[in-house]
Order: sequence, then C-alpha cells, then structure tokens
Amino acid sequence: MDNIYDNNAADQAGLDEQDELESSDDSGSEEEEEESWIECFCRSKGNEFYCEVDRDFIEDDFNLTGLQGEVQKYRKTLDVILDNNEDSEDNDDSDSSDTQENSDATVKLYGLIHARYILTTSGMREMKTKMELDMFGHCPRVGCRGQGLLPLGLANEWGRGSVVLFCGICEDIYMSPSRRHLNVDGAAFGPTFAHLFLLQYPEMRRGDWKESKFYKKFAAWNENKGK
Repeated sequence: MDNIYDNNAADQAGLDEQDELESSDDSGSEEEEEESWIECFCRSKGNEFYCEVDRDFIEDDFNLTGLQGEVQKYRKTLDVILDNNEDSEDNDDSDSSDTQENSDATVKLYGLIHARYILTTSGMREMKTKMELDMFGHCPRVGCRGQGLLPLGLANEWGRGSVVLFCGICEDIYMSPSRRHLNVDGAAFGPTFAHLFLLQYPEMRRGDWKESKFYKKFAAWNENKGK
C-alpha cells in the first residue's frame, strides 16, 4: 500500500516537473515570438506598402547620413526603431502629446530610412516580392492588361503628400483605393524608386516597355551621355 502512494507521489512529482518545463518553454517561445518594432509597424493596417528594413542597414551610420537633422531626439527615435529601449528612463513621465510627437517622429525616421533601403538590391528584391503578390494593386486601364502598380512619392521631403501608385505601361499615377494609405507619406518611397525598379526588373512590365515614354527619355539621355 505504501508503495502505491510512493509511486503516485513520484508520478505527481514527475508531472509537476513536466508542467514547469512546458510552462518555461511556453514563456520562452512567447519571448521568441515577440515582434520587433519594425515587424509590428509593417504588419499594421495601412502599412502594407512598407517592407521590413534590414537591421544591419539601419545600424550602418553611413546609410543614415543626413537624417540626424530630420527629427528631434534622433538617437532616441532610432533606438525605438531598433528596440533599444532599455535605457529609456523618461518614457513614463512623458504626457500623451509627447508620446504622439515621438510616435510621429519614429514613423518619419523609419520612412526616410525606408526610402533609401528600397533603392538597394535587398530592398528592391523585397518590393518585387510584394509586387508579385499583388500587394500594390493593378492599373485600372484596360490597355495596360493588369499591369502591377508600384508605390511612388511625388517629393523627397516629408509631409509633401501621400503615396501614389505608378503604372509602368501608361506611366500614369493613381491614388490607392484604400483610405488607409492616405496616411502613408510619399517620401517613404520617393520619386525615383519605381523607375529604377522597372529598369532593374524589366520583366515586371507586361507590355512593350521600350515603347514607353520613360524608356525613350532614358535611352536618349544615355545616348547623349556617351557622346
């Protein structure tokens, strides 16, 4: 009889130990699954056009040259993007207006970094994947045969206008059908990305892109440059 109770006690101890291990594994997996600021931002509704900028790109100061004067508290804002918030002691003391200001500054800095990143090989590859997944939509004109659109900014300066969508066939621009994208600043993509992207990936045009106005202008400029 004593052996039965001993065995039951041993079994219960084993179960308790297993539960502790499982709970520790669950807490560990929760920590591992915790999203970074960049992941959370890019997956938020309305931010589908953004790609996730590689952390190594952001940590290279050369890539951020000239951005220090674009936002207040530049270093603190950059730490938020990189999730380096352990040393922030004044977060609890800030009021709601300061929090909103800091949030706007973070989005602005990330957007300006994003505009540079998508001009790199890695950035263009990520945007190509998004285009292949039809995340930017298609040109509404019948003659463009469902040509995929690309995000475009009409200016490099922040606050000059929302992102628009560019068609590589008719070379016209369109507003996104989603109201959420009206809050996406065009400077996060810039005025040159779409054109350089189509030069890098000409196969992404469904029509004869050599007949497009942009190609003809580029070809003429390149010919004159060689003289």
